Amino acid sequence: MNVLFVIHTPRDIHTAVYKNCCHLGAFLEKQGHKATILTPQDFPDLTRWHSRWVPIFYPFWVAWWLLRWGEEYDLAVFHSFAGWVVNLFRWLIPSYQRLRTLTSFHGLEPLYYDALKREMEKVGQPLRLKFRLIHGVLIPWLVRLSCRRSDRIMCLNCEEADYLVRNKWADKSRVAVISNGVPQEFFIPREYAPEARRLLFVGQWQEMKGIRYLVEVFSMLARQAPELELWCMGTLLEEEKVLARFPENLRSRVVVSPRLEHKELLAVYRDADMFLFPSLSEGFSTALLEAMAMALPVVATPVGAAPDFLESGVNALLVPKGDATALADSVRRLLNDVTLRERLGFQAQVTAAEYEMKRVDERVVSLFEEALMTKTSLHCRN
Repeated sequence: MNVLFVIHTPRDIHTAVYKNCCHLGAFLEKQGHKATILTPQDFPDLTRWHSRWVPIFYPFWVAWWLLRWGEEYDLAVFHSFAGWVVNLFRWLIPSYQRLRTLTSFHGLEPLYYDALKREMEKVGQPLRLKFRLIHGVLIPWLVRLSCRRSDRIMCLNCEEADYLVRNKWADKSRVAVISNGVPQEFFIPREYAPEARRLLFVGQWQEMKGIRYLVEVFSMLARQAPELELWCMGTLLEEEKVLARFPENLRSRVVVSPRLEHKELLAVYRDADMFLFPSLSEGFSTALLEAMAMALPVVATPVGAAPDFLESGVNALLVPKGDATALADSVRRLLNDVTLRERLGFQAQVTAAEYEMKRVDERVVSLFEEALMTKTSLHCRN
């Protein structure tokens, strides 16, 4: 099996999409298959266009590339809108017809857009018209077009799958929910301190990660707990810009690292006392799963895949998204309750074991093999 991964994000190992493709490609090659990753950086002419036009022009470059090299591949795994041109013209071009296609998501765009729109309206900063047209109209239309002609669709959580079926972007038989995975080295024993003092956030410093509420919560708690620290890791944003969001008198208690190597990340999880996941929209947070595998007690919002495997009071504490008070109350509840932290952390690790990386990789490869056996009419989609 020769698989082509086509993503629309940068070739940056610190970004989740590219990192996941690299890992899965390596796993495929260990099984005797072949894998290639194609990104916008492979087409220098794209740089002359503003990034907002990537959803339109990049898929044309991909389609042209496949006209030349497509015969070498059995399966193309398109990230979101990256394959809409190929899928649209599959019925017309012979080299496209033999190629099986799978559309995958790191987070379904319409769900993310709706959450972003509500959040920005909430803070009195409505989205600009151009942004609404591109992300609220154009991209969903292109993604829907691609989904309707893909042999398979792979998404990260049940909410996304329900959306695809309910809105007739795909019939249920073509949609598979397959999670992210967590490597075995994250599963370590943990000792719990009598008092929790180091809060951990891992993720890009973006509004949809709930950073406004994270700042608000730490500001509330830090006044009551003088030794409390907040570690913000993997922000992909410079330290000074992250710290600027916090009150000046608290910045010395906030540790920021824009990028982390793997060994550094393991050490950060090991040294933390509690994991905060205030996200407003998500596909399947790898950071959340890593924290669970590390037996960290988690306070999370029920977004993305979280409702699929988290149960409040059993393996995490769940709070409504966008509710800083509820988030602060849950953190406060855990700070001095080592018994509760230990119970939640243990159960979180048990849950995370179901998503151990090798298990997930095998599910993905099985889906790829199913897609290769697909025989469908390209003229009779929803």
